[in-house]
Amino acid sequence: MFCENCGNKLADGIKFCPVCGTKVTVVAPAVEEVVPEAVPETVSEVVPAEEPPIGMPPVAHLVPDEVPQPTETVVTSAPAAKKANSTGALVLGILGLVFSESGLIGLILSIIGYVKSNKFMIINGKHDGKSKTGKILSLIGIIFSIISTVIIIAVGALVAVAVSSGAVDDLLRSIASGGEIIF
Repeated sequence: MFCENCGNKLADGIKFCPVCGTKVTVVAPAVEEVVPEAVPETVSEVVPAEEPPIGMPPVAHLVPDEVPQPTETVVTSAPAAKKANSTGALVLGILGLVFSESGLIGLILSIIGYVKSNKFMIINGKHDGKSKTGKILSLIGIIFSIISTVIIIAVGALVAVAVSSGAVDDLLRSIASGGEIIF
């Protein structure tokens, strides 16, 4: 057995060529066909094959008088199942914008809506109204979500600093004693 890529002789049972790394495909052994002495009328001559691989005997090919012509291939448009749906991009864009105040949830929904809108454009070659609107809403949702996430992190950091510095305890004592709140 020989490697189809580099022609290296291969040992039986290996899966990859040790020289070039190509995956070895096992080919069923060729079965010699017995040709009767009477040659059919459609064969005009016996033509020797091209140079065989190293270690392989030459094989003769029968050439028919008439070569069959390929039939005409009719190309149809892609089936409806493969066409992308723009409604999903629109719905995800709206949801991303609505949930943009929550930060990461809105960001994730907006990114998915944006990707779905781009996928629609790649498959169909252009945006329709729904996919274009979904893309715009997704971009706005991404921007708002990033801003909301930054604000949420900043407020959380301020609360953590206030709690660790004892300012919250002082504020609660002042409220409990009925005293004046001073900032």
